[in-house]
Amino acid sequence: MPQVYGKITDEGLAYLRAKIGQERAITDPYNEFVTKDGIKHFARAIGDPNTMWFDEAYARKTRWGGMIAPPGFLYSMSWGSWDLRRGRGLAGVHGLHSGDTWEWFKPLRLGQKISTTHHLVDIVEKKSSYAGRMFHQIEQVTFRNERNETVATWQFSSMRVERHEGASRGKYLKTKLATYTPEEMKKIEADYDAEQVRGATPRYWEDVKEGDELTPVVDGSAGAYRAGALGQLDGRGDRHARRLRLRLPTRRLDQPSVDQLDG
Repeated sequence: MPQVYGKITDEGLAYLRAKIGQERAITDPYNEFVTKDGIKHFARAIGDPNTMWFDEAYARKTRWGGMIAPPGFLYSMSWGSWDLRRGRGLAGVHGLHSGDTWEWFKPLRLGQKISTTHHLVDIVEKKSSYAGRMFHQIEQVTFRNERNETVATWQFSSMRVERHEGASRGKYLKTKLATYTPEEMKKIEADYDAEQVRGATPRYWEDVKEGDELTPVVDGSAGAYRAGALGQLDGRGDRHARRLRLRLPTRRLDQPSVDQLDG
């Protein structure tokens, strides 16, 4: 059976597995440089009021000796890029995000230019009652500075399933959306107020003892986070959208639009 749009086939899996380990550059990230504006916008989006993200003079008093970006800022240098989305194989097959694993090796210093690459790590078949045949797809993004030093690596995984198969089974149709009572909202607000912004006061591993209480950290909304990481919420308009469509294989009019393609 040949590769079929929206279907998991043996040929499609073989094509995908042949790409394991093949590193390719991400050339169109939202942020390529670590800038003061970028740091500020991202910190506001995730709801982090730490002074070191906003005040360069204050940041110089920290152990970093200058302004750095929050670790999650690297999402803005990769996630949402069309270079990251295209070429993921199994075109039209849904990809349900299932987890992230990060390793950081160096801080993101103000003014740095970060280069980013992406490669497929593995694809593993899983048993599923949700959508029949399902595969766990693991990919890695590597971030490097101007000296070609690895700043961080990000492994993310997704469950590849056939869209129509999952919808027809309706496993989660009865799942209710979460709601919050006024009392629960007050608890969330109390957690905001209880956060300890350490800033220039580092917490070292050897200073933490079993039984110590660490105050919670509550982040902002998912929408605001995406705005901080992507700026446009993945949006591309007019001529930009057309140019991206031209870079993708020809599709029928009854297929999803370019921003829904997985392949």
